[in-house]
Amino acid sequence: MHHPTRRALTTALTALAALTLAGGCATGTPTTITHGSTAATPGAASQTPTPGPPAFTIGTPLQVDTAAWSGTYTVTKVEKTTTPDSTGMQPDNGSWVLVEATVEITKDNTLVCSCDFTLIGSDKRVYQQTYASFPAHPDFQSVDVATGQRTGGWLIFDVPPAASKGAQIQLKITSLYTQDAFGYWNI
Repeated sequence: MHHPTRRALTTALTALAALTLAGGCATGTPTTITHGSTAATPGAASQTPTPGPPAFTIGTPLQVDTAAWSGTYTVTKVEKTTTPDSTGMQPDNGSWVLVEATVEITKDNTLVCSCDFTLIGSDKRVYQQTYASFPAHPDFQSVDVATGQRTGGWLIFDVPPAASKGAQIQLKITSLYTQDAFGYWNI
């Protein structure tokens, strides 16, 4: 038996993915993902649905709406390097992928966690953040954020160079109610 909230999220994400493929995200206007709603984006019903969360280009904002809070997530920049971090640590997998992200809460408040972001390599492996540090790239801190406030910083992943080509940054907000991915940014 399917959980009704998961079914509603799947319906909304499918409609949104179809709109995205039709060019609905090219304007820079935040794309809205509504958790727990069956409301589809106007005009999306006539599109051919594509399963799964939508994928975006770097810089495209993603508006996440839940029953408890709303916020805009954006991956703004991606850099790759093989140089050691500020402590001299070398990447075990061969390269660092540095990802700058911002989050602005637009309704109520929530804990914004750097753990909401993972990197999915082209090898389909999930990469978690490392503790590497680069002084010119301040860390993304996990903090409580209220309406109108924002946070952001850099997330650092240790990824094989080949797996970083064609990789995606995944936004997956885990809570008691959902563990679904909300969207991806293509690197």
